[in-house]
Amino acid sequence: MTRRKDRITALFLLISFVEGVAVIATLLSIPSDPKNAFYFGYSKSRLIMLGGVLAALLFLAVLLIDRRLRTRITGRLTPAAPLEKTLPWVGGLTMLFLWLTIWIPAYRLEEWASSFTRLQPLLIWVELMVVQGVFAFWVNREPGKLQSGLRNIQVSRKYLLTGGILTGLTILVFIILVQTEGNFSAKQLYFPTGAPLSGLQVILAWAAFMLLFRLEQRTLSRTPTRKWSTALFFLLLWVVTFIIWSSIPLPCTDDRPGPYPPNGICYPDINDAVYSIG
Repeated sequence: MTRRKDRITALFLLISFVEGVAVIATLLSIPSDPKNAFYFGYSKSRLIMLGGVLAALLFLAVLLIDRRLRTRITGRLTPAAPLEKTLPWVGGLTMLFLWLTIWIPAYRLEEWASSFTRLQPLLIWVELMVVQGVFAFWVNREPGKLQSGLRNIQVSRKYLLTGGILTGLTILVFIILVQTEGNFSAKQLYFPTGAPLSGLQVILAWAAFMLLFRLEQRTLSRTPTRKWSTALFFLLLWVVTFIIWSSIPLPCTDDRPGPYPPNGICYPDINDAVYSIG
């Protein structure tokens, strides 16, 4: 059992080390700002981040090489009972932050967009290590649950295929959202993207759907099965969604955003030759 825990810990450290190398490569590839150049064309904050990542990589390398030190630290990482109960919540919340950090477009943070672009690789790495650490602790703590879960997935190929399709579609939606960028004009007028959903709206929609679906399944398990109830629930959900969407006016995507600040109402065209200023 001790050897198995040591292997899982070593795998976690190795994956974190490889991710850290990718973070350094990403930080070096981000274009630098000549106005804030300090050394080798990089700013002080960028150099501090690179130094912190290098120090973390050195610590991970020492743990990978020194098995005794790794075993000693692994033995001391057994949390108390109250902390152990909160680890799933820590992992879930960190996974949510990781999801948003990966997919949120930097331009939506306006003046903080450039800072977020430089911090994004480091944030993703830290959040990945937290999620991987919680998962490694869970596997070391209760290895039987992971094996039974993998066995159930192999038996239930239908659920595996359905989950793979839903995950692929969700990732495709987020890729489209990231590739669709907004435009700024003199930092005054904002023309929103053509994508109707944001990343947070997509993940909240999935969470709400799964919650309602579970509640429906529990309700149906106590009553006689009715095939039309699922179809009715599905139609009701999409009718409500259609009503909400149709009540929201479409944003302007041309040069008629309205007064400052923009109110999202499209005004008639004007004769630029007569009414334009300057």
